[in-house]
Amino acid sequence: MISPGNIVKIDIKVTNNGEEEVSGTLNDFLPDFATIIDEKETEEQKNEFNVDNVKTFQLTIAKKDSVFISYSAGFFTIPEQLLNKPFFIGKAAFTDKENNQYFSENIEIFIKSNKEFKCNFNFLCEEGENYENCFQDCTSGHKDSYCDELKDGRCDPDCAQNKDSDCRNKERILYYLLGILILSLLGAAFLIYYFVKRRKMTRMYLNQIKR
Repeated sequence: MISPGNIVKIDIKVTNNGEEEVSGTLNDFLPDFATIIDEKETEEQKNEFNVDNVKTFQLTIAKKDSVFISYSAGFFTIPEQLLNKPFFIGKAAFTDKENNQYFSENIEIFIKSNKEFKCNFNFLCEEGENYENCFQDCTSGHKDSYCDELKDGRCDPDCAQNKDSDCRNKERILYYLLGILILSLLGAAFLIYYFVKRRKMTRMYLNQIKR
């Protein structure tokens, strides 16, 4: 987890499982809002340092061996829309002299806002407030960018499909009502058919008597 203003140490392990020595280039790709830090710089320079968001290393790895690399990146300014959400950092890529490429797995981080949130208790669910951080203003089961998953009889519009049990119950009730409606229509159709047919038979019987 990181917050705006954090300087993060990034550790990378590159392993050669082959039977021969391998040389190549390792590129570690960072988000646009990250700043690669030169450890030799002063604290004042770190805030001003800005290069392309790719850290490059030239590596030679012995057979059945690993190389460990560390560097730092600053997250001084993070877009507001990414705060308090998970974020996937780009993959690292190693390219050997034969242009074979190997990629790391995706790394997920959580970006947390370092601003202190205060609920204003005005009985209005306003921007930035939700049931989790301000239940006094935001009631459960309403649209507030937070899925509370509570059994409150309301299908929370912020929840993914079938995540809120109330949504599943609502679907069951709809199917149940739809089933009743279909049965009612079939029953009505049968009654109409029955009475129409009976009326025709009654008319035929009366006509026979008149003759």
